This record gives sequence, structure tokens and C-alpha cells, in this order.
Amino acid sequence: MSRNIIFALALFSILGSLAFAQYGGYGASTTAATGIGTSTILLNQSTLSMRPGQSALVSYTVKLASGNTWGTTISVANASALSLQGIGTSLSNTYADPTYTGTLTVTASAAAKAGNYSISMQATGDDPSSAPALLTLSILAQKNTSTTTIKAAPAVPAFAMYSINTIVVNATKGGTSTVNAPDGVSITAVIPAGTYAKSGNSILASYNFSLSTFTTANVTAPPSNSTYAVAYGFAFEVNKRITTNYTFVNSSGVNRPLTTYAAYPPTWTSWAWLGGTLNGTSYKGGSYAVQNKWTYNSTTGLLTNVQFIKPVMWVFLIAPPSPTTTSASTSVAPSPTTTAPTQSSAPAPSNTLLYAGVAVIIIIIVIAALFLRRKR
Repeated sequence: MSRNIIFALALFSILGSLAFAQYGGYGASTTAATGIGTSTILLNQSTLSMRPGQSALVSYTVKLASGNTWGTTISVANASALSLQGIGTSLSNTYADPTYTGTLTVTASAAAKAGNYSISMQATGDDPSSAPALLTLSILAQKNTSTTTIKAAPAVPAFAMYSINTIVVNATKGGTSTVNAPDGVSITAVIPAGTYAKSGNSILASYNFSLSTFTTANVTAPPSNSTYAVAYGFAFEVNKRITTNYTFVNSSGVNRPLTTYAAYPPTWTSWAWLGGTLNGTSYKGGSYAVQNKWTYNSTTGLLTNVQFIKPVMWVFLIAPPSPTTTSASTSVAPSPTTTAPTQSSAPAPSNTLLYAGVAVIIIIIVIAALFLRRKR
């Protein structure tokens, strides 16, 4: 045998002996149970609470605790047992050289029972963990699913502008504004001469006055007139505002009401509506405040109001028709008499007939007596 072959065999033998000594000889575990180092698993929280049907995330970090860095695998040691109880676990990152991070996802099924559970995470491989990382999971009792009645919020009253007529008022001269209502009837507002618009301490001698009508939505009759029908809304505006901040006054600041005419029967009335907001051609919100007083002129067929001193909204209401009264001719027939009927339906003879009969009998007797005397 040549020297080169002998040298090669000797070298191979030496390297094999070193490898045998380092890794524990024949039959040693292929997972390197003794490892090269140790790892520690750190959780960003030690407890977790959830209800059945919910999921949550918990962050973890795998760090080298001792020795040299080598490939390390982590897992949930009791994942199978937890799964049987309706608790699922999954790891976003299960293998790398420490240090590395990941996320543990915990899911409780709808069938998971309330109680406390322990989730155990361990590291294996060349840098195993010396102790598992524990997460205490609390499954809370399912919320009471009994239904509760939730009242729907009442619909907001709304007014949509139908028609408007705006005039510029010179306080010393006054003015008149007429506008059509949704039913085709016209309404007229008369601003008497000498009528100013007061706001705070300011009295305006010139201002824009508008008379407008509105269709309604979600507006019902007030409780005291619950049987009335809502017709529509109408309003005064000063400088494009419907607000109680303005008041119509004379030059001395004393209230000066306008005169309003409407061609409606006396069954119509109106209520002041306050608290809403005008936005362009839409007026929303508010509620009834006070009923207005109108007078009816049967000659002209007009309703007249002389109370309005502020530019606000009003709602026209229509009273229900009065019940018709039954005439005497259609009254209930009188009850039949309870007196027993007489046996004969013939009327009783009068005294005159009785006397006449007696006289005839007397005459017959006298004639008969005279006849018998002559015969003798």
C-alpha cells in the first residue's frame, strides 16, 4: 500500500473520531437534544380575555438565553387539547435564528365554554427553551342575547318651500305681499305704514319682507286638536330669516302687528310653530307653540288675523266636519200605545143623533095613538 493511501486513511479516521466525539457517538438524537444554546419566549402580555366567537392577537419574541445562535422552532405545546375545547391557535413565525418575532392568533369558537385556559408555547431545536411561555386565556360568558325593544327616533318635522313673494319695505310706507298656497288659495300679508323691524337694540327702517308657503312632512296635529287635519305651513321672513329675534314695531319700538288674510272657511285655524331652522328653501325641526286667533267675515269669505308681530312659521289646521243633526220629520216613530183596543171599531154615537132618534120614536107613538082613536 502506498504512503498516500495510508495518509488518507489516517486523516479520515481522525476526522471521524472528532465528529463522533462532538455529536455523542452512534445512536444520538438527530434533533441535537443537548442543543447548542437555550432560548426564551417572551409574550407582550400574560393574560387574554374574549367571548365565544371572538379572536385576538398576542405578539411574541424568541431570544437567545445562552450559548450560540442556531435554528430554533417554536410551537403551542397543548394546541391539540385546546382545539378539542373550541380554542384555536396559530403562529405567524415558527422557525428562525433567535432573535425573531411573530404573532400568536387565538380564536374562541361559538361553542367554547366560559372558563380559564392555559396556552403553553415552547421552543425546540438547537436552542430549546428551558421553560415554556404561558398565556392565561379567559373565555367570558356569552352576552345575554335577549332582544330589547329600541324605540325609533321620531321623524324630524320638515317644511319644503312651495311659493315665496319678497318685497322691500320702507317702514314709513309699509307694503303688501301675496303668495299662493299649495291648495291654490292666496294669502296676503299687509304691513301697515309706520311698521319697522326691530332686532335687539336696532330698529330697521328698510328691510326685506317675504311671505312664503310650505308643504309639510312628519307634521301632525297638536294633541289639543288631535282630530284636525294638517293643511300646510306659511311664514313671514325678515331679511331671509324666520326667527323670533325680529319684532314688528312702530317708530317708538311698540309692537305693531301685521294683518293677514286668507280665503278659508271658519273651520280653519292655525298654530305658531317655533324652534325650527331655515336653510334656503327647507325648514326643519321645531314644534307647536300657541294657537292663533282668526276672525271670519261671512260677507267676504276671508279669515283675518291681526296678532302676528314676529317672522315665524305657522301651520294651518282644518277642523273635522260637525256631525249632522236629524230633522223632526225623520225622528224615531213613537212607541205604540199599550192600551188594549176596544171590541168594536165603530165610533160612539154623538148626543145629537141620540136626541133625533128619541124624537122620531115619540112622533111615531103619537101618530099610532091618533089612528087607534079614530078607528073606535
